Amino acid sequence: MRVSEEFDPHSGIIVDKAILAIPAGRCAWATKPHGGCTMCGFNGPFSAKTKFTLNGKPWPHWLCALYVKRELRSVRNVPTVLCVFNGGSFLNPDEVPIRTQEYVADLAARHPHVVRLFIESRCEFVSKDRLLRLRNILGKTALEVGVGLESATDAVRNGLLNKGLTIDCYAAAIRAIRESGALALTYIFLKPPALSEQKAIEDAAESIRVAFEAGSHTVSLSCAMVQAGTPLYEKWRQREYRAPWLWSVVETIRQTAAFGPVRVGTFDDEPQPLEVPHNCGACDARVIKALECYRQTLDVAELLHETARCECACRKSWPALTRGEMGDV
Repeated sequence: MRVSEEFDPHSGIIVDKAILAIPAGRCAWATKPHGGCTMCGFNGPFSAKTKFTLNGKPWPHWLCALYVKRELRSVRNVPTVLCVFNGGSFLNPDEVPIRTQEYVADLAARHPHVVRLFIESRCEFVSKDRLLRLRNILGKTALEVGVGLESATDAVRNGLLNKGLTIDCYAAAIRAIRESGALALTYIFLKPPALSEQKAIEDAAESIRVAFEAGSHTVSLSCAMVQAGTPLYEKWRQREYRAPWLWSVVETIRQTAAFGPVRVGTFDDEPQPLEVPHNCGACDARVIKALECYRQTLDVAELLHETARCECACRKSWPALTRGEMGDV
């Protein structure tokens, strides 16, 4: 289990973020004939997730329980948010059996240092009843649910990203999360294929605004990374796609700072990305360091101050480079 420190906007303090990947079945959307998000490599052929399944099915409960209990031993004696990822929907019983869902919630509730359980789900599996069942087990331990909207624009969300999600289904999921007393986090994607850099920034900024208006407590900006075996990889391999500029990440945060707390996902994932957000190469380390500091504080002013001090030549040329690149939708 990977553990890192992160600023928690809900409590206003630094907490440990413990990332636990659990054995689960394949994402229900990825298994459909025309399903699977274009940018997701976690359910693809190169993902290490295959070692966590038995012919695409989750491990038996007894084996999964032993694994989860062992992993939780690495939680330190500090306030910890336990983030459970399964490369799909925690609330889908075909991916994570109900018995396993309840076992994880019970372990989180009884752990003396876990203050919140974070889970992910596609919106269609989110219901008030399912969330209340987990909240009753968790007791005083908080529950946070992450859902992927990716884009508020139908043509981007379901066309370019193949998300298979209506805006009404998303809104209903956010309502269910809030009505159950849980915290809602929405994932927004930066730079879908076929959008210029400028259009991608505009789409992400507008989508973040929509997510907060819908009732999200926080938004996580998912910056595009290229992973082998994905449709996005094919675009990249044919030189029809470039991962976003780091300047674009900073600009998106700048434009949305007033809406609410916007987290930024890290640029590592599984399987290992072949390309991540970057600039010209000369200033990458400095801007990445500024983004890492931002993750620790969510201090937008400090992020803008630090990046403004970077006088790399690509900063001046970046505005022109964002327009018209790779075409527009």
